Amino acid sequence: MAEEQLKEDHLSQMIFTTLSAIGFDREWLLQKSEAQKEIFKLADRLNETFNFPIKIELVGSTAEGVSLSSSDMDCMIIITDTICVDTANISNGFNIVEAEYINTPPGYVKLVLAYGDEDSALFECLHQSDLYKAYFGRVYISSPIFRNFFLQSMQAINKVRDGYVCFETQGPAITIERIDHVLAMYFYGGCYLSNWSKRVRYYHWPSVSLIQEITSMEGYVVPVGHKSSDSQNIEWRVCYTIAELKLIKSLTDVQLKFYILFKYVAKEIKKNVCEDISSYIVKNIVFWIVETEPEQAFVPSNLVKLLKKAIMFIKYSLQNNHLPNYMIPERNLIRENMNGKEKHRIIAGLVEYENFALHKLPRLNECINFFNQMLESHQIDFYREWRRKVENCFLASALCKIDHFKLEMLFKRTRMMDIEWEFFKDKRFWPIMITLFDLTVPDWINLILSGQLEYMLQLLYSRLREMPYL
Repeated sequence: MAEEQLKEDHLSQMIFTTLSAIGFDREWLLQKSEAQKEIFKLADRLNETFNFPIKIELVGSTAEGVSLSSSDMDCMIIITDTICVDTANISNGFNIVEAEYINTPPGYVKLVLAYGDEDSALFECLHQSDLYKAYFGRVYISSPIFRNFFLQSMQAINKVRDGYVCFETQGPAITIERIDHVLAMYFYGGCYLSNWSKRVRYYHWPSVSLIQEITSMEGYVVPVGHKSSDSQNIEWRVCYTIAELKLIKSLTDVQLKFYILFKYVAKEIKKNVCEDISSYIVKNIVFWIVETEPEQAFVPSNLVKLLKKAIMFIKYSLQNNHLPNYMIPERNLIRENMNGKEKHRIIAGLVEYENFALHKLPRLNECINFFNQMLESHQIDFYREWRRKVENCFLASALCKIDHFKLEMLFKRTRMMDIEWEFFKDKRFWPIMITLFDLTVPDWINLILSGQLEYMLQLLYSRLREMPYL
């Protein structure tokens, strides 16, 4: 048993070192998160041009800085002149909707329009009779119709563009060019945050100051109902997306690496065992484990043990048919119509991941093997710094390209090529590219002078592709 524990501790330490080397240490994650937010401010620039009453927030893995290679980007489009409250007071300048909790699943509400501001850009939409559905004598705002109104608006804009864009819908999200867009309204109701803040905690996460900060934050309602509810078409989900982002950014380096490791393993589980294991479920399980484990549990040698606890959490939740949402524990994140046979199959399939069989985790295995070939620790430190400089070049180029985005490009099929051309003319182009060439193909000048430009570019691309990643 002691020998097995030593092997597990050693493997955990290797994973910790590997994740640091491929760009998943806390300092770098926060830096990438801030850079992505700067890039995404382009959306706000476009919004200011059209003068829409919306605020666009980058959310999800990209905002957290923990996106994996196949992660999509997520954004929340907040309607700023419409708010949801428990009891409405007439307020000029805002559309007011009231939340109703009777006969709704935990974490969901029904919305009733209490007051519509005539100067609001949303006024016409809110006063279309098609938007409403009657239910037991009351009239509620339909969540799918509201979402479809937004979808139709995006499709109308797309018709003006020179090219075709594919739109997909899943839950509250509309996916456009690998970006998930979720429409939201501010929510200032319920006792969810109050109950969350008063919950008994035996350790020191979240901190008292963070709990106080989150308790004073707004929530959001998004247009999707509970899948098993008879009234799902008039239900809206309550969420605390920005609060959750603050919680992620408060995690320590080891806790973030545990989160990233679990995200990667869960992605493999989703692919091979159960499609229902979403990144949102992963995040909630991480929150529960971080809150309920002492600080000394979060050390590099415990990563595998923490991962096993996370998988056990899934198994226990399946057995009890309830996986509690972290902010609203009454809300169940497990699909309620999952039958016993399906649960048994999923639990059996989780065993290999609980035993941490590396052959089930190909990319992680490749990354570990890559760094096992480096005999000295200073070689790994050198690689980590080298990789950070390479990724900095790509972040710098992305920030530079955004500076050249013009509104008229939005409607052109060649917009990506046009941005690249503008970047090429920018005085920052060559310093960025020379740094990248120096890092990846140190002999690049001699290769160009000897007429081997194509070979030099092949070396550049092959060395970038050889970088290990999850």
